[in-house]
Amino acid sequence: MTRRQMRENCFILLFERAFTEYTTEDLFALAVECDEVKLNNTVKQYYTEISEHLSEIDEIIERNLKNWNLSRISKVALSLLRLAVYELCILKEIEPAIAINEAVEIAKLYSTQEDANYINGVLGAVVREMDE
Repeated sequence: MTRRQMRENCFILLFERAFTEYTTEDLFALAVECDEVKLNNTVKQYYTEISEHLSEIDEIIERNLKNWNLSRISKVALSLLRLAVYELCILKEIEPAIAINEAVEIAKLYSTQEDANYINGVLGAVVREMDE
């Protein structure tokens, strides 16, 4: 599985989470049952750690929104922002340009160019905040 495929699978799990109250284990079991999401250790690690740091990740996102709040962001954009902010601020093993580009490219597949541009702008603000 490529890094892009891993991120895409994690994004799908995060997107599903936005609509359900499933536990992590239930969501993983559902993914295996439906065979729509490929799980490997990295996908599981990313999803689990994002879940554990969700309030911190959401706080970082919210600080970098301009006259907006989390409830107004599309579920696709929010899921991708959570994934990228995790890579940027928690994992810290991915170059910022790569994390941003991956989120934008996945947004282009699953959403609109408008969402992709919005994600790019918010993540740019997150990186600027990190540099301060």
